[in-house]
Amino acid sequence: MHDLDFTSVAGNRMVMILMTNEVMVLVAPSDLSLWDIPLLSLKAHSVETGTEPSEPSEPRLRLSYPEGFKSPSRSECSGICDWYTGSPQPLWFDITAKELSTFNFTRFKIDIPDIHLPMVLITSISFFHIPYYRHTHWTPYRVCGEDISFLWCNSTAIFLHTGGTSSLEAVNCKALLRKAEHIDQRQASFCPVSGRLCYISCATDEVKVNVVDYLSSPYDPSASSDDASC
Repeated sequence: MHDLDFTSVAGNRMVMILMTNEVMVLVAPSDLSLWDIPLLSLKAHSVETGTEPSEPSEPRLRLSYPEGFKSPSRSECSGICDWYTGSPQPLWFDITAKELSTFNFTRFKIDIPDIHLPMVLITSISFFHIPYYRHTHWTPYRVCGEDISFLWCNSTAIFLHTGGTSSLEAVNCKALLRKAEHIDQRQASFCPVSGRLCYISCATDEVKVNVVDYLSSPYDPSASSDDASC
């Protein structure tokens, strides 16, 4: 087990963790910190040993946001789904803050050209907003080509936002995917590659898992084997 000095860096602030195969980044509204991921221990145990390291690991770097960005006083962090950990794309994340009628998002990209050099590039990509609804929840982000998408939900509707991954791409699309009753805002997921939406609706006496496809299958099972292609 490895102990990171989390409290002295993050304290009680809202923090998000981003990871590659080599490093871990703690994202906070005021700054960022980067740790090297320790090598696997030769003395690892399959069960809890009850002991902790006596000396926490310090971050390799503490990083500031690009000049000109000032995080709102009450802000949070959002980012891509943990499923992408170890994949080759940059680390994208948003700093979000609620205004009177909107949630505002400022998107950043972290590039680590060489893990052996103390050089980390943080770039501001875009700014956008989504409407504010009471009890709104948004999902971890999914990547599809050059775009990032996420759902935001309330109890009666599911919406989709699609945005770009570069400051050169002014992508900012909002769409209503589904209107329904009794949506569980924290139990919805959308795959932008397959176009499949899954969500849970909770009525008084039943819980339903709902699956909605927005793209037709590339293979039509009603076609004959002679007409099908691989």
